[in-house]
This record gives sequence, structure tokens and C-alpha cells, in this order.
Amino acid sequence: MERKSTIKGVLLSLCCLMLLVSTGCEFDVATPKYYDQTAQPATPSITQLVPERATPGVNMITIQGQNFSSALGKNKVYFGNAEVDVLTATPTALVVRRPNMTGTLTVKVVSYDALLVASAPSPYTIDTVLTKFGSFLEGAVETALAVDKDGNIYVFQDTPPNIYKVTPAGDRTKVGTVDKTISDAVAAPDGQIVIFGKSLTIQKFNPEDGKVSDWVKLTKQSAYGDFDQYGNLWAGGASNGDLWCVKTDLTKAASTQYKQGQIAEIRVVNGYVYAAIINVPTAPASAIYRSKIVDASGALEAKELVFDRTQAGAYATAAFKDFAVSVNGDLYLATNAADPILMVKSGVQDILYKGIIPTSAEKIMWYGNYLYMLNLADAQGNLYRINIGEAGPPYLGVK
Repeated sequence: MERKSTIKGVLLSLCCLMLLVSTGCEFDVATPKYYDQTAQPATPSITQLVPERATPGVNMITIQGQNFSSALGKNKVYFGNAEVDVLTATPTALVVRRPNMTGTLTVKVVSYDALLVASAPSPYTIDTVLTKFGSFLEGAVETALAVDKDGNIYVFQDTPPNIYKVTPAGDRTKVGTVDKTISDAVAAPDGQIVIFGKSLTIQKFNPEDGKVSDWVKLTKQSAYGDFDQYGNLWAGGASNGDLWCVKTDLTKAASTQYKQGQIAEIRVVNGYVYAAIINVPTAPASAIYRSKIVDASGALEAKELVFDRTQAGAYATAAFKDFAVSVNGDLYLATNAADPILMVKSGVQDILYKGIIPTSAEKIMWYGNYLYMLNLADAQGNLYRINIGEAGPPYLGVK
């Protein structure tokens, strides 16, 4: 009797279960995760690159588009097969450095948040900005250069003590010799080259006959100099801070505005004498100043600070070598850093052509849109021509 009751209970339970199924009763069971619809990240796209072409003077390129990662490290940008530095990132714009490449290249953006690669709608053209110019002999040491009114470059060597002329086409000719180490040189109004050798006597080199002759003697040594709009020569350096004005009649006078330090280079631009000063006992210890030239007598207004090198980040500890000033007042400082030239525009510092210019710029000299650079780290290409895309000052010494 008990067995029959058990069988009836089981049958009754099965009937109830079948009834529930047949009436569409649903069980509250979680759906497996592999059935979920995963949200796909938006595909990045490139709409344009600004500027449209990397001409000389372009230091950074902006890639405009959509759906980039706002996290800097999650974007990879390639010009051709080379990855470039990404400086800033937003969902609609990536700012990258000019790559060390030339030609017409594809541009791609890889975002870690997306599955697909973004490609620029058309290839991008990058112009050449650096050229080896008038290569010199291995083991030679070049110490100074000057540019004449026709764009000829005069390179002064220490070992061996030769003077070379390099034409705008890059042809090189030995045109003379010197008997001392030349620290600086500048073209004079008479077509000769004024040369400085950290001595009391300033000399001239005549490119026509290859001869070096004494020109004017000071009571303090000078190592650097440049001409102003009146034909006066401003000179100084070596181990003192005296800034000399040598007038066209060869009379001379010294300003003591920079007496506290040591003059390390002189440039004259837009009616101002610029002087790089080092080894100053008070802050700033290394800086660039300028003084406005009042008139042909050599009178100067009080000096003003242009750039404090101690605030130049990594460049503050790099060895200062030289500087140049554009017609717009932009500074270019030559150093022995891995990326050797620091530019300062409206107070904003940046590396000139990072990864493109070889290390250690010994001397830089402007002519037109070019900076000519002596580089001692590369014995097979000591002289370089850098296209800045910005005009340097007119050479006041070559009227």
C-alpha cells in the first residue's frame, strides 16, 4: 500500500512539472556572459594633417581626426614604418614631432582602445632640412666660420691651421692658413674677414690673396665680435667682460656693462648688441643680454636680460657653444647636447628638429634661411646647412 502511494506521488510531481512547462512558466536563470553584446570601441579616423606639408621651419605636426585615445601612451603614430614622438593627445588631435625622414609617406595612427588602424586620406610630404655641406678631412678640428655677402662660407681649422672657402654650391677650396686658433670670424664691410684669436690684436683675412694681417689692437683680449649698422665692430670675450666698440676710424672704447662675467659670444641684430655671458658670480650665472645701440658713437642703453640659461631645463647643464638671433628676435642656442640646438621663440623653449641634427654644435652662423653649423662629433661631415624656414638678420658687415 505504501509503495503505491510513493508511485502516485512521483507521477503527480511529473504531471505538475509538465503542466508548468506547457503553460510557458519561465525560470529566473542568468544568461551566460558569452551571449552578452560587447561594446566595440569607436574606430579612429584621420581627417587631415596640419600643416599640409612639413616644410622647413615646421617643428611639430598636428594630426586631426576622431576617436583617438586621450591617454598619451595609448596612441602610436607612424610615418612610413617609423614611429614618431607624440607630444599631446585628445580624442580629436595628436601633436607629434617632425620625424627624421624625408619624402612622401603614409601616416597611420594606432590607438590601443580600437581594433582598427587609422590611415591619413593621402600621403604626407616631408622636406629636407639638414644637408652635409663641404665635408672636411677626418681628424680635422674646425673652430670658426664666417659668411660673406655672396653666401660663401669661410671655415677656420685648428689642426691643420687651414682656411677653407665653401661656395653656396658646396665646392670647397683651401684659401689660406692661420698661425693661431681662431675663436670667431665675421665678414667686414671691405669684403675681408675679421678674425679673433683670444689675443689683444684683431686680424683680417683677405680672401683675394689669402693673407692675414693685423688690423687693430685692444688693451684687453677679445675672442668674439660682430658689426653694427654704422660699420662699428663690437668685440669682447676671452677671459673678461669688456665690450669694445671699434669705430670706422679705428678709435675704440670699452663698455663695462658686462664686466661681472665673461663674454662668450656677440651678435648684432636689429640695432641691438647681444652678448652671451658666462661665469657670472651672481644669478643668473649664464645668460644672454642685449643693449640697444644709441648712435654711431657706440653709446649703449642699459642692458636687458633676454634669456636666462639656468632656466633652460636639460640645456642648463649642457656646454654653451654659440648662439644666433633671427630677424624676428628668436634665439637659437648651440650646445653639446644630444639634440644640440635649443630655440626660444617668444619665451617658449623647444628643441630644433629633435633627432635630426647630430650632436654637439660647435658654431652656428646665419645666412638667409639657413643656419650653418660646425659639428665636431662627425668627422665626415663637419659643416652642416640647416634650413630654418625663417630669415636670419642681414649681415651688417657686408654692405
